[in-house]
Amino acid sequence: MRMSFEAMRALRWLADNPRAAALPEDVVVRTDARSIYDELHSQGLIAETLTMNGTEDGDFDFILTPHGMTVARQVRRAYRAELAQRRVLEWLRTNYSLDGLATDPMAHDFTGSLTKSELDEAASELVDANRLTGHTRADGKFFHLELKPSGRAALRADSPISDPNGRAAGTVTTNTANNYGTIANQVVGGSGHTVTSNVTSGISIEQALEALQQIRESVATAPVDDFVRADVIEDIDGVIAKGMRRGLAWIKQALVPIATHVRAEISQEAAQRITELTSSIIT
Repeated sequence: MRMSFEAMRALRWLADNPRAAALPEDVVVRTDARSIYDELHSQGLIAETLTMNGTEDGDFDFILTPHGMTVARQVRRAYRAELAQRRVLEWLRTNYSLDGLATDPMAHDFTGSLTKSELDEAASELVDANRLTGHTRADGKFFHLELKPSGRAALRADSPISDPNGRAAGTVTTNTANNYGTIANQVVGGSGHTVTSNVTSGISIEQALEALQQIRESVATAPVDDFVRADVIEDIDGVIAKGMRRGLAWIKQALVPIATHVRAEISQEAAQRITELTSSIIT
């Protein structure tokens, strides 16, 4: 699955408004609405509602499908970080520090203005991703930042900066199973649960995070000490929160120590689910 930033932006708004006759102008400009409809519909994220009615673009609504609701939940978690990275790169085309960005209209958004901490974190991640050159003071704060060629290329690209491939490998089918759901042969459900999941050869980032969310729900009911359970859930939540913007390779690496932690503190079964999830991530 490839998704433009504009489509991601629309999907973030639709996460809170799953049935809409139109997208607000501050989300997607009216002249781009038809192309966003086509992009989301082609990926099965919104229902087919287009009728031409003698007009050039036709009439259409934005109604999330069940699959669209799943992806929209993932986009809700990832959108702010993606927006922050994009705004940092845009700002640094004409500036050499982040001074003034947090109070500039560029930082405004329909989800709320970006904060200084969000922008600082975005800059740090872009430096780590080799898209910026950064010089820091003794306190670790950046005082000079410059766009690298890879940063300019990321900004020009249509795909989200945080996940430029935006891919969903393989052909996706739907499988409903009792007791344990599976995604690419890994267990993601919990005992006694009914789980609907996607099966692919090489799962997408959305599917990986959805599987991890289901594992988290199973861990949350594990009969262990509350402090131990909360510690493990905090680790899993960190991967869920950061995974969309850091990518599949990072998720796979981050899950390795979590599986070890879960094996020692929760159960062998839960750890095996995480291990099988990592084995189904192809990077």
